[in-house]
Amino acid sequence: MDTSDEQNGHRNLESRVARLEADVAAIKIDVGVIKANGATKADLVALRFELSAQIVEAQTELSAQISQGQARLSAQVVQVHADLSAQVVQVHADLSAQVVQGQADLSAQVERQRSDLVKAVTDGRLATVLWFTGVVVFAQFLPAIAQFVKEVF
Repeated sequence: MDTSDEQNGHRNLESRVARLEADVAAIKIDVGVIKANGATKADLVALRFELSAQIVEAQTELSAQISQGQARLSAQVVQVHADLSAQVVQVHADLSAQVVQGQADLSAQVERQRSDLVKAVTDGRLATVLWFTGVVVFAQFLPAIAQFVKEVF
């Protein structure tokens, strides 16, 4: 049995070595693929520097664009402010002119009304004086008229 056990152990050992050789061959293939597709430490450092440079460049461009946008916006705000100020001045001038014209028109109307009122009062006084004079004159002739009517009728 010793021989048989030895032969069995030898066959086992040979099969184990064969499997081990197959595994080593597969590992060699995998390592070759990893080396071909994998990045080295130097590759990562180079990539880091490249990405850092691109980030700095993008930040610089973005900062410049933001500055240009702010400058354009500031210029537009200044222009809008100037336009609005000019419009406010124009509206103020127009309103002032309208107020002055309105005051002149109102003064003219008040003067016409005052003149008409003075004329009406003067005419009213004259009419009253004439009426009163007519009544006094009529009153003086009333006894003579009464006497005349008695004599005639």
